[in-house]
Amino acid sequence: MALESTTREALLAELLGDVGRLTDSVNSLTSILPTQVLLVETKITGLIGLLKLAADLYEKQIQEHTNTNAATVRVQMEHDVLNAIVKIEKKSGDAVQTMLKQVELTAKQMIKTEVINPTQKVLATLDLNLWKTLALCLASGLVSGLVVVTIMHVIT
Repeated sequence: MALESTTREALLAELLGDVGRLTDSVNSLTSILPTQVLLVETKITGLIGLLKLAADLYEKQIQEHTNTNAATVRVQMEHDVLNAIVKIEKKSGDAVQTMLKQVELTAKQMIKTEVINPTQKVLATLDLNLWKTLALCLASGLVSGLVVVTIMHVIT
């Protein structure tokens, strides 16, 4: 049994040595930890500052990009509006030209049916009446001449 107790004592001594080393390690950690925590806090604070700076720069770049794109979009919209105005003016001009041609054709047709054709009929009638009148005048002249000749013949 003596050997057993010596072995036990040796194991206990080794165990106590190990516990002592663990205690020393824990004690050294308690002195190192506050410094390490402070260092980590400082690094985290610095990283937060860098993140804020990066966010500000990113926001500025986004704003510049948005402004640039807004100007480009505005210019494109103005260009599109001007093109639309030109197309509308051309289409409305073409429509007006078409309407004017239609009005002109309608006016010509109306003048032909309402003025020229009746005038030509009247002129044809007058032309016929003129020949009738001339024939009547000629016939009157001849009859008058015959009457005069007959009277002259009776008188003489």
